[in-house]
Amino acid sequence: MKIDIDKERWNRIGGGVCLVLLILQGAVFMMSWIISAINPDLHVHSLLGGEGIRWFFGNFLTIIGSGGAAWLILLLIAVGAVMKSGIIATLAKWWRKEPLTYREKYALRASIVTLLIFAIILLGMTCTKEAVLLSASGDLFPSSFSKAVIPIIAFAMTSIAIVFGSLSAQLSSLGEVFKALSYGPQAGASLFVIYVFVCQFVASTTYAFLS
Repeated sequence: MKIDIDKERWNRIGGGVCLVLLILQGAVFMMSWIISAINPDLHVHSLLGGEGIRWFFGNFLTIIGSGGAAWLILLLIAVGAVMKSGIIATLAKWWRKEPLTYREKYALRASIVTLLIFAIILLGMTCTKEAVLLSASGDLFPSSFSKAVIPIIAFAMTSIAIVFGSLSAQLSSLGEVFKALSYGPQAGASLFVIYVFVCQFVASTTYAFLS
């Protein structure tokens, strides 16, 4: 019953957030139209004019299909895998100094080794001379690494979760692994709705007043 109440509460919160964003979006449309009509010298793009309407519809998919959508998907996959792998519960037991089973100890050690391997590979690709993830001028920010830091973190989290879950028997089959990878996007599906509203509001505000 508690889960249903929590879901219902989250639905109300999510719905409220979307409604506020929709109202703000409407306000941006109206303000851009009014300001551009009153004072054209301010270089405000009216979202209710022909150019603004063409921009809004022509860039709708581009805006919501930006890198943020990929980041959200990858992070949801990673977080879902971590939650289903059982590693958080095992770390909590270790923190409370409760006894761990042999499988849990073995899986935890293997996860640490996996993390160290990731760290060594990443250091080799960013901190060595002529590292491949650095920019042409040798900078870390901006570079290929800075552009891929979220996917790298998500991939590391996902890999460690699969290693732990498989060795601890929490993810005992390929089907269980796939279920764990699917859990995050399913549980966080409502975030995609909010994401669409946020992206359109930010993009519209930027186009109308800051471009």
